[in-house]
This record gives sequence, structure tokens and C-alpha cells, in this order.
Amino acid sequence: MKKLLLVFVSLLLSSGAMATSPASSNAGPWVDCLYQDGSVNYEPLMMCEMKGGKRKY
Repeated sequence: MKKLLLVFVSLLLSSGAMATSPASSNAGPWVDCLYQDGSVNYEPLMMCEMKGGKRKY
């Protein structure tokens, strides 16, 4: 019985670790990206850097 309870509790606690933040993605956190032409776009950091933009603070 203790083993079954241990398995149940560990599955319950591990499911919270799999949840993702709405302000993040696989391509990094969402940031305001400033481009050389002065435009600003809200997108993942990796996409911003790939397009030649910089993170706007």
C-alpha cells in the first residue's frame, strides 16, 4: 500500500514540472525585439537573434 501511495504521489508531483510557462517557449522567453530599422516585435528570443534583432530592455 505504501508503494502504491508513493507512486501516486510521485506521478502527481512530476506532472507540475512538465507544465510550461506562458511567457516562454522552446525558442526561449518572449521578449520585445528591437530591429535595426527601429521596429519592435514581441517574439521568442531565439527568433529575434536569428533575424538580427536585439532584446529591448
